[in-house]
Amino acid sequence: MNINPFRKTDSGLELRLAHIKWLKSAEHTHFLTLNFHAAYTERSAFKPMRQWNLGVRSRLFRSRQFENRPRDELFRFIAYPEYAPASGHLHYHALAYVTEKRRDWFVKSAPSLWKFIVPTGTCDVQALAAAKDVSCVAHYITKLAERPFSYNGFIVSSMLDTPSS
Repeated sequence: MNINPFRKTDSGLELRLAHIKWLKSAEHTHFLTLNFHAAYTERSAFKPMRQWNLGVRSRLFRSRQFENRPRDELFRFIAYPEYAPASGHLHYHALAYVTEKRRDWFVKSAPSLWKFIVPTGTCDVQALAAAKDVSCVAHYITKLAERPFSYNGFIVSSMLDTPSS
């Protein structure tokens, strides 16, 4: 049986609810939109996503004060793929956590780092003010998570940490 990756599935409906619950259970500080504005696939997007993740980590957390802290206590994100209806271009919506000491720097630096890696791209960073914001964003970024391309293609930043990825 061949499943259309862009159609809702019964299991996808259940998975979306589980993803929303999972997202709401963790602390998040920012809502991100990472746009390519070019013909990228989920497969070809993996490398720039990895470079951006590693770039943020190396620039924000190079200081000795962070050397013994686990990576996920400093920076992490969960991103869901989406294709723009008009252009068909891939972008990701994400919830991210940035440790308090680096939040201002992240807001200022993340977009320019993304632009350096993806010259056609844009990165929008919005700080989240309350748990209500996290709930709204969790529902928004998973709006297509009932479709196989989304629930099979979401990215957790820890997936991008190793050189072999």
